[in-house]
Formats: sequence, structure tokens, C-alpha cells
Amino acid sequence: MKKKSEDTMETEETGWTKADLQRLLAAMKDSIPNNKKMKSYISGLKSLHWNKVAFPPFSPEACKQKWITMQENMRKIRTLTELIVEAEDVIANPGCNRKGKECTEDAEGPPPKPPQSGYMLFVKEQMVSMTGTSRKNKLDVCGQRWQELSDTEKEKYCTNCTELNRQYRIKLNAYLKRFDIEEQQQILREKGIKTPKRRKGEECTEDEEDLPPKPPQTGYNMFCKEQLACMTGTSKRNEFNVCGQRWRKLSDTEKEKYRTNCTELNRQYRIKLNAYLERFDIKEQQQILREKGIKTPKKHKDSLVEQLPGEPKRPPLSGNVIFCQKQMKLLKKKIPNPTQRFAKANKKWQDLSAKQKEHYKRKVDENMEKYRMELQKWFETLTAAEQKNYLTRNPKHQYLKAKEKKGFVNKPNLSQPSDSEDDDIEFSEEESCWYSDQDEDEEEEDEEDAMFEM
Repeated sequence: MKKKSEDTMETEETGWTKADLQRLLAAMKDSIPNNKKMKSYISGLKSLHWNKVAFPPFSPEACKQKWITMQENMRKIRTLTELIVEAEDVIANPGCNRKGKECTEDAEGPPPKPPQSGYMLFVKEQMVSMTGTSRKNKLDVCGQRWQELSDTEKEKYCTNCTELNRQYRIKLNAYLKRFDIEEQQQILREKGIKTPKRRKGEECTEDEEDLPPKPPQTGYNMFCKEQLACMTGTSKRNEFNVCGQRWRKLSDTEKEKYRTNCTELNRQYRIKLNAYLERFDIKEQQQILREKGIKTPKKHKDSLVEQLPGEPKRPPLSGNVIFCQKQMKLLKKKIPNPTQRFAKANKKWQDLSAKQKEHYKRKVDENMEKYRMELQKWFETLTAAEQKNYLTRNPKHQYLKAKEKKGFVNKPNLSQPSDSEDDDIEFSEEESCWYSDQDEDEEEEDEEDAMFEM
């Protein structure tokens, strides 16, 4: 006699057949009011009338208890309607576990979930021993305990994070190999999956050794890496504090030197990367870029120029940015954490009246008028060739009143570069575990611009 599946045995033992379960779900779906169909799970469940759902030989209470049993292992951060649809799918295809395990060949499992950060591993470990308090209080306590850990203690969690990322990368690549390139890209895009980068110290193949190392993305990044190489005997956070202070003391000419060198390094890197990728076919190239976490440079960036010496920096285009920049400076001593400080500043902006916000909007107009005058004055100091180049390749030419000396007609450029002088520092993921507080250590103006743009 053929052995019954566990699902069939369970339903028969409780008196519920597969047909009964399907009828229960259909009755529940029909009983949800139209105005509650897209509400949250809790809201939708409260609107159900179990007397209308029940059918012989099951009482309303029996139907309710059966549903509670069925949804125990289901995610509830969805609408009740979506949960019922998933439950119908489980009954129709009992061979597939909704968590992606033990699926039949016909059932397609989801991609593996990315691992947690070192901090989240610490929080998960601490939460196990905490009882008798709300989740918010637990998280606050965990945050305080994490701040009290030394760099060595934090490194233990970062090491675990490294191993989990390695395993995740292997599982993700194995999953994606089932699809062609276009399907892979679609899956990554729809699921919002960011391809994990290889960490320092992991073994490389012979081909991988020829892969050019990624250079710093900005002049400030290059300066920091140069300074960090000769720093010893201090914590990582203090090192970045020192780097930020030293960077602010540099003259514009010295900063421009780093930016110029960085631009040249990135140009050479793109050439070497393209030469390396030419060894492989398109499919292998996509796989290499995905596995290494390499973002292909956008074509339009090659046609853009860096900010030229003496070129005025464009002011913020939003009153919110001006207000928050001011608050970030005022609250720096009271709230050292830049993320929390920005949240507080933004909350203050939301509390302003429309009349108060109008003041900052007028400030934007005043700053932009001043910027246009400064840009025009600077533009007129350029040679004819430099003016032609600026009008062709820099989208900020739209703020100029007069065009090129010889009447050059500029072509429209739809691309818009970032106007902040420096972006956030990019280091390996290994470094990023202890790098969470470094925003504060960057050049203050760049830190705030990057946060507002984000």
C-alpha cells in the first residue's frame, strides 16, 4: 500500500480533508470586505466574520483555529488576501516548502537570502537572552552594548559575516546558473539583490589574479587611503577623524591634485578592466562582473569633466537641504551620530510651518542667483577651447547667460553629474563592518551633501 504524505495524514487526523481546506480558504476570501482586501494582515483578520466562513461539520471556532494553525509558518507582512493565495498554493502543491526547501522540480524556489551584517549578528545573539521588555527597548540596549565593544570584539562578528557572505555568494551563483543572462539580470533587478563583493584574503584563481584592482573613486578616498597606510596605534574611527581634519587643512590646489590623480587612475582602470574582460564571452563577462561586485562605468561619465579649478560649486536646490545643513552643524555636539542627527534635523524641517519653509525657498533663489553670477564670471576667464569644452560636456552650462565667445552652439546633455565634491569612501566589505560611523569623519560639507542626495 502506498505511504501517505505527512500533509495528508495530518488533515485526516484532524478531520480536515484537502477539499475542506480549499473550501475554508475560498470562504475566507469571499468574506473579506472590499475595503479591507489590501489592508494589512491584522486589519484584514479582524474584519472576518467566522460565522459566515464556517460550514458543516466545522464550527466557527474550529475554522478559526484551523486557520491559525495553517498560518503559523507563513510571513504575515502582507495582506490577508495574499496569505490566503499562498495557502491555496501550498495545498495545491504540498511538495514545496514556502521557505525554499525541499521543493519539487516543478516548483521554483526563491533565491537565497543575503546574510546579516556583523552588527545584526550581534543583535540576534543578544536578543536571545533578553525577556520582559519591548522589541524597541531591546534594540536600544543592543545598540548601546555594540558601541561599548572594542574593535577586537567587533572583529569577531565581522569575521563571521565574511564567512556567511562567502557561502551566500556560492549559493547565489549556483541558483543563478539555472537561468540565462537576461533572466539573471531580471531576477537580480526584481528582487533588489546586490551582488556580494569578494572579501580581502579570499583565494583567487589564476584568471582572477589578472583582474585589475579597483582604484579609489574620489580624491578624498585616495587621500584617506594614503594617510591610513602610515597610521598606527589608534582606533579605526580615530584614524578617519584625523583624515577628515587633515583633508580640511589642504588647500584647493592640493585637493585638486588628488582629484586629478584619481581621475587618471580610474581612466586607466577602465582600460585594463575592458582588456581583461575581452578574454571572455558575454555570458562569462556578466558572471565575472556579478561575482566580483563590479559596477560597469556608465558610458556618459566618460564624456563628463571634473570640476575645474576655480569653478564655483553649485548651491543646494532645495530649502530642506539648506535647513538640514544648518541643523547638522548646530546639533553636532548634542547628537554625534550623523544618521541620528540627520533624522532629527529632518524632523525639525517637517515641523516648520509653510511660512517658515518659504523663507528657505527664497534663500535657494538668492543662492542660485549668486551662483549664476559667479559661474558667469568664472566662465568668462576660460579660453575659447575651454568654453567650448564646458558647454559641450558639462550640464551646468544651463546656468550661464552668455555662451561661448565665438558663438558655439552647445548640444543638450541629458546626464547630470553629482555636484558634491566627494562621495562616500568606498572600501572593501571587510572594512565596512567597522566603518559604520565614518560618515562623521569625512569632510563635513561632503558628508552632508552625500546624505541629502541619498
